[in-house]
Amino acid sequence: KHTIVSWGNAIFVFGGDDGRKMLNDLLRFDLLDNSWGRVVTKHHPPAPRYHHSAVVFGDSMFIFGGYTGDLNSPAILRNLNDLFEFRFTTSQWVEWDENGPISFPSPLHATSSTSFWQNPQAAAAAGAAMPLPAHPVPQQQQQPQQHQHLPQAHDAHMAQGPSNKPPVRSAHGAAVYDSKMWIFAGYDGNKRLNDMWMIPLDYNNIDAVIKWTEVRQSGAHPPTCCNFPVSVLGDSLFVFSGQSGAHITNHLFQFRFTERRWTRVITQQLLPGTCPPPARRYGHSMVAHDKTNQLYVFGGCTADNLS
Repeated sequence: KHTIVSWGNAIFVFGGDDGRKMLNDLLRFDLLDNSWGRVVTKHHPPAPRYHHSAVVFGDSMFIFGGYTGDLNSPAILRNLNDLFEFRFTTSQWVEWDENGPISFPSPLHATSSTSFWQNPQAAAAAGAAMPLPAHPVPQQQQQPQQHQHLPQAHDAHMAQGPSNKPPVRSAHGAAVYDSKMWIFAGYDGNKRLNDMWMIPLDYNNIDAVIKWTEVRQSGAHPPTCCNFPVSVLGDSLFVFSGQSGAHITNHLFQFRFTERRWTRVITQQLLPGTCPPPARRYGHSMVAHDKTNQLYVFGGCTADNLS
């Protein structure tokens, strides 16, 4: 229910729940000295949540959507469609609206442009943050430049809808390709989805139009689904299995970004003597390995009836 990303020499874990409440703290695992710490962040963080998504672009992590509320009061749980950026070099949270970052906090507002971390156990005992002296995060010298909102260029693949941002959702898929964040499917609290949205993330590029756009998909796209992983390999996005009501399969789907077209990848009996495809499942993970041009699927929940 939480998310995990890597940046620099560390792994970052955000959100989830501890069995009693939802979380919005950010944890860091240092890969050089094998130590955990809690990130001391600046500005307003995202609301506590789980089943959100997290991607990394440049020196930032982007958090989208998810489920928030009181675990003990299901009636007030709700899905989200907000977007937050966490800047690793300054430990700053920045909220985005449908046109990009709402504000551009300057790193000069901080006492140092090096991020600080604290050990959760030590902080609980001492009530103060302890800076980590080893392996500091690289400093960012240039100030973020405010983007310009330019006229939208015509794109035959873009579906123009009445909304300026994606509908609320959780348990969706998210990935980065071509300097854009792409989100797909999920659950809006009433039904499963299979729509796709994208937003450019490079706000320093004056030619970029920073706005959410619904993507018009073609081809044999996956059914409405949630609790599934996505992975980018080459110029394609891959989706495998997930919760999709009465139409649960173990199908693998490929979305070609340049064509905006889905195809189902035939995985049955590709070569004599090869293993059968993984069983249908949800809550699993999948990662692409670029050097070998392979996808790896691990874990999840399998059953005769996953509806």
